Amino acid sequence: MERDDYPTSLQTLHIRGLPQLVSLPQGLKGSADTLQFLCIANCGNLGVLPEWLPDLSSLRKLQIWGCRKLSSLPKGMDRLIALRELQIRGCPKLRRDYERKVGKMVKFSFR
Repeated sequence: MERDDYPTSLQTLHIRGLPQLVSLPQGLKGSADTLQFLCIANCGNLGVLPEWLPDLSSLRKLQIWGCRKLSSLPKGMDRLIALRELQIRGCPKLRRDYERKVGKMVKFSFR
């Protein structure tokens, strides 16, 4: 996709099986007000999540699976006030203390 070709009203986005992906495209930030479900799976070289991720004001569910190089979540995750479910699986570099950092209203699973 070219720089200006990103949709700006996505509600659901699945990013799967992209072993060469090292970061999420900046253009996805355009859906910050509409994106409700984000699944990032089997992106083995994804090292960081973008600093703008906590700006996804409508995000209700976030799944991160099989991202073996991912070592941290961006600062400001507590700004995801609509978030109700966070699933992290197969991300061995992420520390388990993220479970303590999410609010009581969030269903959290870490494997």
